[in-house]
Amino acid sequence: SIACLDLDYLKEGHDIATASLGGVPHGTGSNGKDIALSADGSTAYLVGGAPYVFTVVDIENGVSVIDSLGADAYPIAVEVGPHGNLFGAVSSWYGPTDTWVYDAESNLIKTGYVSGYADDVRDRALTVSGDGNMAVLLTTDPRLAFLRSY
Repeated sequence: SIACLDLDYLKEGHDIATASLGGVPHGTGSNGKDIALSADGSTAYLVGGAPYVFTVVDIENGVSVIDSLGADAYPIAVEVGPHGNLFGAVSSWYGPTDTWVYDAESNLIKTGYVSGYADDVRDRALTVSGDGNMAVLLTTDPRLAFLRSY
């Protein structure tokens, strides 16, 4: 299940209050692996088991799925770059694709295969360079792999 909570921390007494903002329908995702937030915090990007997509959730105007960006089995990592580009990776031991880059409007920019045959990208082992032009991934080989976003 995917649920969003509003957290409020009160300094005096160190109290933490939570309130449910809602959740997305059951079956939207399973076996959650990673989550990334847009810079303004209005959108969450989720990955997990089936379905094999990068799920886009609006968390500003109620909690609802607003898009599903194409991926493959099994999504394991997601990050948002400084320009709003979405970088995602899947576990794909035998290719042909294990990385995706989408622009801020959800258009596919690029795909790649960085891990190699009988290798894999590690769970949640994806980061984006400060300028947003490069994804850096750790494979199970282990080695660092780089993917330009253009």
